[in-house]
Amino acid sequence: MLTVIALGAWLGNARQQRLALTWSISPNEDGSGGYAVRVDGNQLSGPSGVRELTEIELGQIHQALDKAGAWNFTFAKAGSSPSLYTHAWIRRGHQSVELRWDGLASISHLRLVDALLRTPLGSELHQCIQGARSPLEETETRRRNAVRTWRRLPGCRQEVLLEVVEARRILPLLEYSYPHVKLEAHPTMNGFYPTGPRDSILQIKNDIPNLDRLPFLQGPNSQNSPGGALGSPTAEWSPKNSDGRFRGSAVLREALQESRSVGAAWLVTQTRPFGRHSSRSTPMHPAQISESCQGKPSGEECRRSHQAG
Repeated sequence: MLTVIALGAWLGNARQQRLALTWSISPNEDGSGGYAVRVDGNQLSGPSGVRELTEIELGQIHQALDKAGAWNFTFAKAGSSPSLYTHAWIRRGHQSVELRWDGLASISHLRLVDALLRTPLGSELHQCIQGARSPLEETETRRRNAVRTWRRLPGCRQEVLLEVVEARRILPLLEYSYPHVKLEAHPTMNGFYPTGPRDSILQIKNDIPNLDRLPFLQGPNSQNSPGGALGSPTAEWSPKNSDGRFRGSAVLREALQESRSVGAAWLVTQTRPFGRHSSRSTPMHPAQISESCQGKPSGEECRRSHQAG
């Protein structure tokens, strides 16, 4: 109810205060090769084209800018390398601000970008991030492949899991902060795989515990399900194999031997509830006990331990 009232108030102000916003992201400090999203009145333009914004959508953008404190920002420099260079102008009525930074310099920048990603211009902004980071990611990939020919290990790939915040909500922020690191969503769990220079991967792993606890990332659009799309709290999660291929029916033992993610996910749902501290609460079927103890020298003891647990 409060959200509806707040949006209603903004709809009245939006009719009187015209919003002008330009958000430019570039892999180069001089702004060349960049991508931009613009709002001029009720017109939104970006990589996907031009469309009209409704009054409700404009109200959401106004509210996101105010909630993230966009009007209090100053120039900032993160000092990381390589970085994406951001240059933005925002004007509404008598309020105006110019933002310029490289990388995401602080928690305040993260809050503002996260807020805008969850507005109607979020899709266009995310495309700008991906387009601007593409040359840096390709350069890092070529460098890594060139060094690999000398049989050195130029980088690494790690698995990173989250406990609270939805991975799909953090990934765009990490793409903005680490444009040279390849980021892949985990196929079955709430996490992702970063691939890149070792020092960058270690920095990401150090940042994640803090990001996973940020209150503004635990808002209503953040779910603990690992498959929800960005800004979509109702998206249903379904497991899939890491290579994205469906291999048809299979015996569970074969699926586990071949490390098929779907088989492992099904087994977990059938044997115990999801939870960090969950324990087995249902007894195993005698056939399951017999099969799991088959071939062990102390088969009878194994069966008794299963039945007791």
